[in-house]
Amino acid sequence: MPFIADLHIHSKYSRATSRDLDLETLYRHARLKGIDLLGTGDFTHPAWMAEIEEKLVPTDSGLFTLRPDLIEASAQGLPGTISGGLHYMLSSEISCIYKKDGATRKNHNLVFFPSIDSAKAFNKKLSAIGNITSDGRPILGLDARDLLEIVLETDANGVLIPAHIWTPWFSMLGSKSGFDSVSACFGDLSDHIFAGETGLSSDPPMNRRVSMLDGITLISNSDAHSPAKLAREANIFTTERAYDAIFHALKAEGNPGFEGTLEFFPEEGKYHMDGHRKCGVSLEPNESLALGDLCPVCGKPLTLGVLHRVLALADRSEEAASAVAPRHPGFESLIPLEEILSEIFSVGPKSKKVQTQLAGLVTKLGPELAILRDRSREELSSAGIPLLGEAITRVRQREVVLEGGYDGEYGVVKVFSEDDKAELPGQTLLFQVPKAPPADRISEPKAEDKPIPPAVKKNEKKNESPATPAKGLNALQEEAVHHPPSPLLIVAGPGTGKTHTITRRIARLVETGIDPDAILAITFTNRAAREMAERLEGLVGQRIPLACTFHALALDLLSHREKDPIAIADDAARKRLLKETLLVSLSAEERKAMRPGHLSRLIERARQLLIAPDDDLSRVTEIHADLFRRCYSAYEQLLKRNGLLDFEGLIFRLVRALESDPAFQEELTTRFAHIFIDEYQDLNHAQYRLTQLLAPAGHAICVIGDPDQAIYGFRGSSAHYFHRFVSDQPEATRITLTRNYRSSKTILAASGSVLGDKEKVVSDIDGAKHITILPCRSGEEEAVAIGKQVEQLIGGIGFHSMDFGGAVDNAVDLSFGDMAVLTRTHAHGVEIASRLSAAGIPCAVTAKSGPFDHPVMHRFVATLKLATGCGSLMDLEAGLPLLSGKTVTFPLYPPVSNDGQQLGIADLIANPYLLSDTWCSDRETMLAVLGAILKLRMACGTDAPATQIHCLLEKLSDVTRSMQEDETLADAMQSFLGQAEAFGTRGTTAKFLAQAALATEQDTLAMKAEKVSILTLHASKGLEFPVVFIAGCEAGNLPFEPAYGDPADLDEERRLFYVAMTRAKERLFLTHAAKRLRFGEPVECAPSPYLSDIEEHLKQSKKRSIAPAKAQGPVQMSLF
Repeated sequence: MPFIADLHIHSKYSRATSRDLDLETLYRHARLKGIDLLGTGDFTHPAWMAEIEEKLVPTDSGLFTLRPDLIEASAQGLPGTISGGLHYMLSSEISCIYKKDGATRKNHNLVFFPSIDSAKAFNKKLSAIGNITSDGRPILGLDARDLLEIVLETDANGVLIPAHIWTPWFSMLGSKSGFDSVSACFGDLSDHIFAGETGLSSDPPMNRRVSMLDGITLISNSDAHSPAKLAREANIFTTERAYDAIFHALKAEGNPGFEGTLEFFPEEGKYHMDGHRKCGVSLEPNESLALGDLCPVCGKPLTLGVLHRVLALADRSEEAASAVAPRHPGFESLIPLEEILSEIFSVGPKSKKVQTQLAGLVTKLGPELAILRDRSREELSSAGIPLLGEAITRVRQREVVLEGGYDGEYGVVKVFSEDDKAELPGQTLLFQVPKAPPADRISEPKAEDKPIPPAVKKNEKKNESPATPAKGLNALQEEAVHHPPSPLLIVAGPGTGKTHTITRRIARLVETGIDPDAILAITFTNRAAREMAERLEGLVGQRIPLACTFHALALDLLSHREKDPIAIADDAARKRLLKETLLVSLSAEERKAMRPGHLSRLIERARQLLIAPDDDLSRVTEIHADLFRRCYSAYEQLLKRNGLLDFEGLIFRLVRALESDPAFQEELTTRFAHIFIDEYQDLNHAQYRLTQLLAPAGHAICVIGDPDQAIYGFRGSSAHYFHRFVSDQPEATRITLTRNYRSSKTILAASGSVLGDKEKVVSDIDGAKHITILPCRSGEEEAVAIGKQVEQLIGGIGFHSMDFGGAVDNAVDLSFGDMAVLTRTHAHGVEIASRLSAAGIPCAVTAKSGPFDHPVMHRFVATLKLATGCGSLMDLEAGLPLLSGKTVTFPLYPPVSNDGQQLGIADLIANPYLLSDTWCSDRETMLAVLGAILKLRMACGTDAPATQIHCLLEKLSDVTRSMQEDETLADAMQSFLGQAEAFGTRGTTAKFLAQAALATEQDTLAMKAEKVSILTLHASKGLEFPVVFIAGCEAGNLPFEPAYGDPADLDEERRLFYVAMTRAKERLFLTHAAKRLRFGEPVECAPSPYLSDIEEHLKQSKKRSIAPAKAQGPVQMSLF
């Protein structure tokens, strides 16, 4: 028996939807409509999923029914003409906004699963990518192809169907941000796309003009945002009512069991025609083409409708499309019954009269779809409503008057002309209204109008410099690249092709016969090292020079030099060490003068200055010097006894080794005959000393950097070493790069104004004429202003953005990943991220954090170290609860055997009975734990890190259970495994964990999904984005005035602002608030003095408009 399915709807948790969209109300309205199967919609939203789990009952068929008691309550009052039941299918719509092939893509996709478990597993994966809690239709910066891959990985029976494939703004084939083919969108997974949803503005005759859709079954759904809109489009099946049977009908050749679709008249859809709603302009495609697709009133680009887009991709004539139609399922075009009644009675469709008559009809004749499709003219006429039988007969015969919708404005479909209603009210019509068949709606463009231009416009770069890093070298870069192997200082301002120049110089050396192993390239972040390595591989092939950070270099060299594997104290271990240091070194009263954070900073400063505990500490601190000496000494002892090195200790130890071993120094200076150092202005004293030892006077060393971008003085860096290079290397040549290939002229002029040197770097890139100042009343309003600006720049993040003016049509393609919000402090970034995320804008706050931060992960990693032979007493302390479930206390000093020998952790694991009775609080538990570690060590063997991690997970069932209950833990473990798999077989687990501990804040930026990056000004160094927001441009924040401690370096603060401004390529926004909450109290804020340094003609202020007290016209539920 045929049944009707509407598989695309929304819940009350989606934006701009009715609050009545709960499962019970949907049940009632679906039965009144005559729907037999309904998609749940929005299962990705946690609150809606909770309702689904509570109220729906799974069946054996992969579908669901409403709980019996809820059916009874929901069915009360339904007329006797309503019979049958309703099934639900788990469904959700995902909005994907991302950059691909040089253009911003926006498409919506429907996702289906046969079980709650599969849907929840899918939700878990999406929650690791973006925010799925702020909107029932989540917005993700995720490639549609990758979304499909996640669906298939989650459940082999999962299905993805592209939604409303022709809609201009948000669809697979849309004119504004779509693709020209299914394969262009889904790539290697295109074979898994067997169906597509056509949307309200097209119907099958239009779609069959495009032959590439022949292999795709066309379905239609309502995309209802309120119960009344259910089944305005729907599908007819004759299969078994089962998940597998339904999708088999859509997938199998000939579509057995799929009878076709119930359709809108496409003219009624709000994107059928071309047009510009603000100017009241509606056009046929050939008229738009004649106007160059520009509005004849205002001259702005038209919104090209579905008909235009279909014709752009059409490769069949109308006749050819008609010829293939019989091979495909059929369709019926309907007009909602309330619209027909509205026309008959000449009142609004939501009027009391129409709704009363509609209810009466359903009571007499049954569900609405049955009235529209099945009831005879006689039955319709017997209902007592004049012209009803004639009206529905005309709709069935497609004898209607059509006025196409455009640019978000719904079209009008009428049954009667004005003459009809005036001439024969209440009577049988004596004439026929001229029929408007589908062919009349799809006219072939004139020859002179062809070809229709591509709908997705690529970003056209204008006034590009004749020589760019993508194409070659300018004269100064050429000079640097071909300079002979001798000391070379390259001064490179922002965007001057620094990495391009240095990699081309390295490649040039390799081309001239220099062994790649004789070349060393040092950077300051793992991200920069990876980028350099990738570029070199593209230039010289697989065998490339070593490219790494200072700390990674020290780790590598010391690991080869020392017998025991080197373990790095990560942040958690270091905090534990500092706490223990204070406990064993100072009295309770003394600890009041030396807090862990202060001690940490002093130790870092001492390391950077290469000062040991027994050296003169006056250069580190003159306050509480004696307390610091005792703590520093104890800290060193704790590190040594636990077999650990801290971050800054790596370079300290390497420098000391080179200074004390001339043969070792000679070995390295010979090995690395050619040395390159990036960002040379950021060296601290220890790094400078290491450079001197590796590259004595006359060595072939090339350094590159910019003293005006020296911003890390707080961690010991100084541009002093950059300026000393020429005196350290008397034979050095200096080359200054001045041509900027990143930023527009306006951005460079504005940033130069702040620095006091507008000619420092120059650019030929035209762009926005001004940078934008956004003054706000409060910090909260600042976050809202940034969010609204992101929405506008992205071109809207939903249909309502476009329909109600929340977006603009940009000439440049932008996606979330093209934008960054920079803040002076991490806490400020978190505040902004919270607001953006709540508005459904994908964003990510970068921080030096990782999977180790989760408490269970911390214990798991500690156990991994113990099981693979690189653990310490601190790891034993951390891993012990995981291995025993008990707490055992012991000091962080190795125990001593009965014969007075100090026992290392390896000794204890190999022979636990050497352990004395007094070293720990529970010897029996400790013995059991040590025995368990030995078994784990034997099980894990010496395989690659990822294999050892999998092995440990199999043995630690408690961790696996915790992962099933804790999504955050599961995500952290997945991230950790991903890092291990990427590391591969390049070394031991000890090396993998040591390198993982060296991660910096910038290294967290790399992610599969596109998001707005939110990071501190310091972390933005070395990065670039088309659009940059610098938030908090207020005195006291920029320049920063710390509440305690040493005052900020004002010169460095100015350079920091300059660096932040020059991260922007195309657009720069500077925001400031008049008031902020600090420590819970409102504080008045003045604009940053840097804003007044920018010349007036380079900036424009954009104040937020205040909305009227009463909204006029259509109202959109605000994102903010």
